[in-house]
Amino acid sequence: MRNIRMLTVAISILVLTGCATVPRLPGDEEARLNSELESIISTKPASANPDDTEIKIPENLVSESGFIWPIKNTVLNNMGTGGINIKAKAGEPVKAVKSGVVSFVSERFEGYGKIINIKHTDGFVSVYAYNSEILVQLNQVVKQGDIIAKAGQTGRAETPELHFRLFHNEQPVNPMSYLP
Repeated sequence: MRNIRMLTVAISILVLTGCATVPRLPGDEEARLNSELESIISTKPASANPDDTEIKIPENLVSESGFIWPIKNTVLNNMGTGGINIKAKAGEPVKAVKSGVVSFVSERFEGYGKIINIKHTDGFVSVYAYNSEILVQLNQVVKQGDIIAKAGQTGRAETPELHFRLFHNEQPVNPMSYLP
C-alpha cells in the first residue's frame, strides 16, 4: 500500500511539473488509483505555523531568487514542500511569479481544480491551483507579473483561495523560502 502511494505521489509530481504525461488506464484501475490519490491529497499536513497565525504578505517585492507573490493577500496555510494556500477574493487576478512557459493546464485536475504550471528557465516550476478561470494556454510564454488566472474555489478549496507550489529540479520546495 505504501509503495502504491509513493508511486502515485511521484507520478503526480511529474505530471504537475509537466515532465510526464500519464496514459489512460482501464476504468477500474483508474478509479482505484484516483481514489488512493484523493485519499493522499485530502490528508492535509499540519500547518508549519505552530499557532496557525495567518501570515501577512509584504508589499510586492522581488525576492533574491527573482520571485514575486502570485496574489497579495494572507497566507492561510504553509505546508512546507506541500505548498501554501493564499486567501483570495473570487475572481482576484493571479500573477506569474516569474517569467516562463506554461507547461501544463487543466480545467479539472484531481483535487486541484483549474490548475496551471509554469516552467521557468532556472529549473523551477510554479503551480497555481483552485482557480476559477484560466487565462493562458499551453506553451504560452508569460512574463513575471502577467495575469494568468482568476482565483477561485475549484478542486477541494472550501473558500476562494490560491494553492501555490514550487518545484526545483523536479523536487518540491517550500515556496516561503523563495518568495519575498
